[in-house]
Amino acid sequence: MPEFAASNPNKAFPDRLPSVWTAVRVPVGVLLIASALLKATSPWESVLLESAYNVPQWAILLAIQAEIALGAALLWGAWPSQTRRAAQATFLVFAAFSAYRAIIGAESCGCFGLIKVNPWWTLGLDVVVLGALNLGRPETDRRHPRATRLAVVSYAVVGGLCLALAVLVAPSKAHANPLLKDIGGMTLLEPEEWVGRPFPLSEFIEPSRQLATGEWVVLLYHHDCPKCQAARPKYEALAAQNAASAGPFVLLVEIPSYGTDQAMPNPNYARLTDRREWFVQAPIEITLRDGAVTNASLDLPSIQHAIP
Repeated sequence: MPEFAASNPNKAFPDRLPSVWTAVRVPVGVLLIASALLKATSPWESVLLESAYNVPQWAILLAIQAEIALGAALLWGAWPSQTRRAAQATFLVFAAFSAYRAIIGAESCGCFGLIKVNPWWTLGLDVVVLGALNLGRPETDRRHPRATRLAVVSYAVVGGLCLALAVLVAPSKAHANPLLKDIGGMTLLEPEEWVGRPFPLSEFIEPSRQLATGEWVVLLYHHDCPKCQAARPKYEALAAQNAASAGPFVLLVEIPSYGTDQAMPNPNYARLTDRREWFVQAPIEITLRDGAVTNASLDLPSIQHAIP
């Protein structure tokens, strides 16, 4: 055996050490399939993309299926060169989207369904995967029939499962209020669609406020959202300014889960009830006149120029 190793230094233990490409493609394939499964069982993340970025539902389902197909091909080593290039392009897109979500201060990238991951962390993961894909190269472009069959079967099984899950937990809009959408146990809020309609959250605000008369500026915010925290002092200043000038009333409404930094009661603060699970992109400003929504915007227009 020593003589064999000495005369064939590159052949010692030939079946024990995986290639660099194998060490890269297998975990990346598993990551893609796991991500697709998590998104398929978390339809509210898809609805967020649909509402926030005008991505049609069929495109989201198609993207999940493509993610599974690429993951299965990487996992089994089918079509080596093609899958490597496809994976590089995919994670480049992922990195760009994570960077965008991080810059706007989003709480989660939305890549892993119910599991909330800070976009900065997913951006780092995407960069690491891209680096690994650039380092790991297939030893051959030869296609292996067995690997191809396994990839196709894996895609058929996992892709079919994800499609079935997407149908079973599809968003239900059978709510007492058509402006609120029940999705897999959560209530999706799309304030942009409320313009010209009665404000649908009045009955869920605690303590209750008389929003049916007069003009109001309502801010929906999360306690752990950096952009929300930056906006709160400006809305407090706007409330004081408007109180002196008889301008619109200002109300800051915290979305569960609640933080511990807010002293209650406070005339300018309230909370959405925690008897429901709410899903909304925040912070978002909603203006009301006599109980009807006149505008809803993520750009927070009331403080863009009024408060420095």
